[in-house]
Amino acid sequence: MQQQLLHPTMRKITQLVAALLNITFAACGSRLSAQVSPSLQPGVGEPRPAIKSTADLRRLLVPGLGSDRIVAILGEPGFKESVDEKKAEWTFKLVPFPADDKMKGAGVYVVGVQLVLTNGCLANCHYSYFDRELGVKKEVLTGSGSRSPEGHSPALGFFILSTAPLPGGQFIDTKRLPKLGFVGATPDLKIDMLTQVVVEEYRRSETNGIIGTEWIFALHLTRADAKRIETLSKANVSRTVVIMLDQEPLCALSIVSPLGTGSFLLPCTERPLMNELKRQFADMLQQSPP
Repeated sequence: MQQQLLHPTMRKITQLVAALLNITFAACGSRLSAQVSPSLQPGVGEPRPAIKSTADLRRLLVPGLGSDRIVAILGEPGFKESVDEKKAEWTFKLVPFPADDKMKGAGVYVVGVQLVLTNGCLANCHYSYFDRELGVKKEVLTGSGSRSPEGHSPALGFFILSTAPLPGGQFIDTKRLPKLGFVGATPDLKIDMLTQVVVEEYRRSETNGIIGTEWIFALHLTRADAKRIETLSKANVSRTVVIMLDQEPLCALSIVSPLGTGSFLLPCTERPLMNELKRQFADMLQQSPP
C-alpha cells in the first residue's frame, strides 16, 4: 500500500497517500485559467506556498478540472497510484497551515491533499491532517528478532504491469485492485531486506464527512537493492508497477521518474493491513545487514 513511484522526500500527506476526494463529478473541463496565481509554478512534489487555506484549495481545485491544469496549479504529484484503467489517485504535500474546516482545532494542520481522477479529470478530493496533540504520529520499526513460521521470509515483489497476458503470469483482479492488468509469473524485482522502516500516520477528511486515517510506510533499501530499483524504474518510466507482499497485491504505482533515493513510500488505508505490514516489515528488518 512512493512518490512518483517513489518520490524522494515526500513526507506525506495522505496520500500515497494517501494521498494521496470522495464525491463524484462528471465532465472534464479546465475552468480555472484566470484563477491560477503566478506563484503556483510546477515542481515535482514540492509544497505550494501560495495555498494557505482550504478555501484556496476549493477555489483552485474545481470538479472536472483536467490533469494538465492540476499540474499547472500544484506541480507534479509526489505520489501517483493507478486504481484501475479509468481511475487514479494523486497526492500532493502542502506547506502546513492551521486547519480551518471541520477539523479545526489547536495543533491541527492541513499538510496535504489527495485527488481522485476519473478519465484524467478531477472527481473527488480530500485533505490530510497532522494533529500535534495526538502524540505518536511517526514510528520507526525495529527488527522482530524472530523468523516467521516454518522459516518463511517475507518479500516485496515488483511487477511491471502489462495490458496483454504474459507467459505463466496472472491477471490482477482483487477488491483492492479490480481488473488492473497482467503481470508476469515472477517479479521483475524482489526485495527481502530493509534497512529502516518509518511509519507516519495522518488523519483525513472525506468530502462525504467521514474522518479517516492513512498510514505511509517509508521503506529504506540496502545499497544493492537501491541500485536495482533505480535501474528498474529508469527503464519503465510512465509505466505502472504492482507491488506485492509475497502473493498479495498491495498497490499499483505510476513510475513518474527514476527512483534514485534508496527508499520509497507505500500507502495504506486499512488498519488490519497496516498492522500486518508492520509485522512483515519487522521480519524483513530482522534479516537486514547493518
